[in-house]
Amino acid sequence: MSLNFITDPTPEFVYEEEMEHLTVVSRFENRAEQRRAKLGQPYKIFHLKYNIKTREEIDRLWNFYQLCQGRYKSFNFQKPIESMLPYGEAKAWWPLHEGSGTKVDDWNRYLFPTYSCCFMNDRMSHEEFSVRLQRLTLDIYQESPISGTNNYGTLAGGYSWLQCPDGSACVNFDGANAYCSMGDAADLDVGTGDFSIAFGTKMVGTGTYYLITKRQAQGAEYPGYYFTSSANQIRFRLADGTFEDLVTGAAGSLPVDVWKIITLTVDRDGAAQLYVNNVASGSPITITAVGNADNSLNFYLARIANSYYPLIVRNILFAKKVWTQAERDQIWATWRGIFDL
Repeated sequence: MSLNFITDPTPEFVYEEEMEHLTVVSRFENRAEQRRAKLGQPYKIFHLKYNIKTREEIDRLWNFYQLCQGRYKSFNFQKPIESMLPYGEAKAWWPLHEGSGTKVDDWNRYLFPTYSCCFMNDRMSHEEFSVRLQRLTLDIYQESPISGTNNYGTLAGGYSWLQCPDGSACVNFDGANAYCSMGDAADLDVGTGDFSIAFGTKMVGTGTYYLITKRQAQGAEYPGYYFTSSANQIRFRLADGTFEDLVTGAAGSLPVDVWKIITLTVDRDGAAQLYVNNVASGSPITITAVGNADNSLNFYLARIANSYYPLIVRNILFAKKVWTQAERDQIWATWRGIFDL
């Protein structure tokens, strides 16, 4: 592919720094264009920050980085140093922010959704630099080291893309035939172990809606788990084929047309607890009676069996551990701005 790092993808911002350094070398295909800065001559570092939305964008930036390392003295393609989310034992994270298409990426292997790249050159602007890249028409493509195997989701039916309060995308399922399937992956079964789930949602009505499901139906005989809302109340059910437990949030915890961040922690040796906007909602429920909850069903949004439900959702994070208070605080601090909370 021919690379244009200015527009493919578009950087979130670009800025320049005037710098002083002993020696700067710019190298190009044409040796006559090589220049060496004189001792103490000023030069510029151009910084570009990208808000990555797809695996393909990550790969394109990685390719650009590899290209520049050998030819143009490019530096510092890197992840931000701050930690965004508790990834210690994360199994899946679907931001649901693509804004178009039928595929939703699982970012749990990517670690961070924002990457920055800066390069330095003594005379050229970043626009001129991009033009030179295009003239070379170099075709370099290799998989980036951060593109791991993950649990992609596929959208189907009458879904649409909406905007969150911060302007980022979210998914709206129409309740008629729209859903998202992440498939049946071992990562998404909970077995007999601990787990935690968080997501942002905005309710569209007061009926009984299935939100997130990996289960066939209600009833202790159906192993698996799911979230529902009913009369503006968040609920979670877990079953093993013999026993079933119900975890219920506070009454009215999901008002219509209001964004909320829902978090669930499940300690299989103790209790399960729901949180709404990082505050405990409802009472903790002892969960020790439920055994192995694995099944061979798909992980769905807005669907259970062949029934479909309305749902607006953004960000789903799934981990096989009980999040601590500090980790829940981290999720809340990172996500609340998306929903203007």
